[in-house]
Amino acid sequence: TLSKEPHFVPGVWGPFADAVVGGYWVLEPGQSATGALMEFIIKSHWAYDFVNSEAERKGLSIFDLLNDHLTTMKDYRKQAEVYSKISSLPSVSGFEQPLACASSYNDAVRIKRAIKEAKNGRHSPGISPIVFEKMWKGRIAYLTKDFHCLPDYYGNRCPFADPQMRGMLTGLSVFNTNANTKSAGIDELSIRYLSVIQALAYSTRYILESLEAAGVPEIELLFMCGGVSKNPLFVSEHADITGRIIATPRDNETVLIGAATAGACAGGSFKSLEDAMKAMNHHGKKVYPEQDPALALYHERKFEVFRRLYKDHLAYRDIMRCKPTKEEDPACNVNCSLM
Repeated sequence: TLSKEPHFVPGVWGPFADAVVGGYWVLEPGQSATGALMEFIIKSHWAYDFVNSEAERKGLSIFDLLNDHLTTMKDYRKQAEVYSKISSLPSVSGFEQPLACASSYNDAVRIKRAIKEAKNGRHSPGISPIVFEKMWKGRIAYLTKDFHCLPDYYGNRCPFADPQMRGMLTGLSVFNTNANTKSAGIDELSIRYLSVIQALAYSTRYILESLEAAGVPEIELLFMCGGVSKNPLFVSEHADITGRIIATPRDNETVLIGAATAGACAGGSFKSLEDAMKAMNHHGKKVYPEQDPALALYHERKFEVFRRLYKDHLAYRDIMRCKPTKEEDPACNVNCSLM
């Protein structure tokens, strides 16, 4: 962020005077290696080899394949749609999709029963359209209702500046873990991938709120560049979760544009770097947050879980360091010197 006045924000690098543009103070909040984290989550999953081969076969990037699969998963909204998709798919992959979205064990049992009866050509009285409407709300974001992520696998850069922080995944299940099934796991991998995207967006929201709490003027628009700006799901989830407009660059090679801008200013083509930036840097598409109260409430609840994950991680760390919690007897019988 650039501003005419300095702002001191705990956990955020800066402010630095004239570091980017003369006459402006810069703060450098952000996250480290987000692209590497997404790559790690995908490649470390046991279904990666199959998913990657499917992406290559279809001529897609693995991100495009997962985005398309998430769209397929969220489209299981009506009982008739579920039955038609199940009955028309010969492979097990079609049957995994409803299971991945089950909101409880009982839901999973009922869905499995419906799948079995659908394969035998019978209608199942065990599931009504209302149940499916409740479980599949037609938005990708809802697929992570019971799956949450803390993305600090590399430590936390902002807003806590805590290199000892670590990542968390909660909501793991035993569904879709049959390694002998050719298409096994794509549902679960897709949800993990989505949960990481959302977690990065919740972290961005956390940073924005920290900035504004420290007196930084409200930020209404975020400019997103780099490889993640080419991922429409990454962009739209950030818009919905932060509540800000997301602008993506018109030109793909933003680093080269930045270098050319500095070179043009140094060569005398412009009077100032600010003039060069206005002339040579342009945003392309703008993505606006969805105006959906139900979706906003969903993300509020997910954000509350996200903040609690931070607190829980710190509490676990204190326990292992023999710092008694409020619920515990302050007398610790563990010899911490042995740890």
